[in-house]
Amino acid sequence: LDGRAGFETYAPRLSRYGGFFLNQLHGHHQIEDMHYFPQLVGLEPRIDRGFEMLEKDHESIDPMLQDFASSANAVLQPADDTAARDAARTFLERLDGFGALLERHLTDEEDIVVPVILKSGFTG
Repeated sequence: LDGRAGFETYAPRLSRYGGFFLNQLHGHHQIEDMHYFPQLVGLEPRIDRGFEMLEKDHESIDPMLQDFASSANAVLQPADDTAARDAARTFLERLDGFGALLERHLTDEEDIVVPVILKSGFTG
């Protein structure tokens, strides 16, 4: 995407690692939302709002995952060189915003979830 590698090099990598990233992150959120958060929320009532914030983050991240997939697919299926450059530019711009939210969210998870697990002895 930065112009140093040709399409035949970056396309399989973006497809493979992008798909892996999307599948793993989506599965991670499903496990948290359906299994861990409901069990953890009652263990430390003082931080219920923290769990609500994490769940709202998941709601914000889900459309970003869809956008990641759409933007990556546009990069992988360009009509011509101009479309390829435009698609790559759009993809990289969207990654910046996505990365910032994801980094904050993961830090918040560590600050909220890990102490509850350690304090309660939660085993899942």
